[in-house]
Amino acid sequence: MLSVLRRMRVIGALLGCTVLLAITLTPNARGYGVSSLLLILCLLPFAQVGDLAEWRLIAAGRSRRVAFATALSSPLAALARLAFALTDAGVAVFTWLLVGEWALRSLLLALSSRDRNLIAPESEPILLASALPLLRDSLPLLLSGIAVFVYMRIDQFMIAALLGPREVGLYSAIVALAEVPLVLPALLLRAALPILTRQSEADPFLRDQTLTSLMRNGFYLHLVIALIAAAFAKPLVELLYGPTFAASAQALGILVLAAPFVALGVLSSSWLVLERRTGHALRRTMVGAVLNVVLNLFFIPRFGVAGAAAATLAAQVTATYLIDAFHPQTRALFHMKNRALFPRFRSGT
Repeated sequence: MLSVLRRMRVIGALLGCTVLLAITLTPNARGYGVSSLLLILCLLPFAQVGDLAEWRLIAAGRSRRVAFATALSSPLAALARLAFALTDAGVAVFTWLLVGEWALRSLLLALSSRDRNLIAPESEPILLASALPLLRDSLPLLLSGIAVFVYMRIDQFMIAALLGPREVGLYSAIVALAEVPLVLPALLLRAALPILTRQSEADPFLRDQTLTSLMRNGFYLHLVIALIAAAFAKPLVELLYGPTFAASAQALGILVLAAPFVALGVLSSSWLVLERRTGHALRRTMVGAVLNVVLNLFFIPRFGVAGAAAATLAAQVTATYLIDAFHPQTRALFHMKNRALFPRFRSGT
C-alpha cells in the first residue's frame, strides 16, 4: 500500500506543478505580474513530498517525530518571515520562504524516517485497482480542503468588493494573527491518529472516549488562547503592526473565537475518516461556505471588517459543531462533541 501511496503522491506533485505552469502562461498571470511567483510555487508540490515519510512514521506509531518536524520548521519559517518583513523584502522572497519551509519539513521527516524498525515500503507495482479505492475515499476530503481554503478567503474578496482595498489590508493582517494557533490541532491529530486507528479496530467505544477527551482538551486549550488574544487584541495589533491597524483590533477579538471550533472540526475529522463517512466532511464545509457568503453580504456593509469576522465565526460554529446534529450518520459525533464541551452531557450515551 505504501508503494501505491508513493506513486500517487509523485503523480499528484507532477499534476500540481503542471497546473501552476499552465496558469503562468495565461494573459492574466502575465498582466498582473504573478507569473514569476507561480514559477517559484511550481516547486511547492515537490517540496511537500515529505508526506511520504510522514505516512511511514504515522503507520509505525512514531507520530511524535512528525510533530517535532512541524514544531521545528514552522517557528523557524515564522521567524524568517518576520525578519524579512522588517527589511521590507519583496513578495518573491516570501514565496521562496514558503517553498523553503515545506522543503525543510520534508527533509526533517525524511531523516526521522531513516529507521530500520519502521514499516518497510512495499515493492509491488502500482495497480489501478489499488489506487481507485484510495482516490474514491479521499476525494471528499480533497474537495473539502479546497472548499475550506475558498471560504476562509472569500471574505477578503467580498471586503474588497464592498468596502475597498484599505479594509482588505486591515482584515488580512488580523487573519494572519488569528491563524497562528491553528497549527496545534493538526499536531494533536497527527500524534493521536495511530492510537485512534488501533483502538478503532480493537474497541470503537474506547476510541470514542479517547477522541472525546482529545476534542475537550483541544477545544478548551484554544478557548483559553482565544480569550487571552481577544482581551489584548488592541495592544497586540498595535505592537505588531502599529497604530495604523488599530481599527482591526475588534475584528481580531471576534475572529480568534473561531479557533476552538476550528480545533473541534479538525480533531473530529478523524472520526469521519475512521468511520468512512468522509462525504460528510465535504457537506459540512459547503454549508459553512454558503453561510459565510450569505452572512458577509449582510454584515460587511453594516459592520465592516468586524462583520466579516462575525460571519466567519458563525460559519465555523455551524460547520464544525451544529451541522452534525442534522444528519443521522453523524449524530453520534454530535453527541461526542457535546460530551467533550459539556462533560455532564449524557444524551446519546
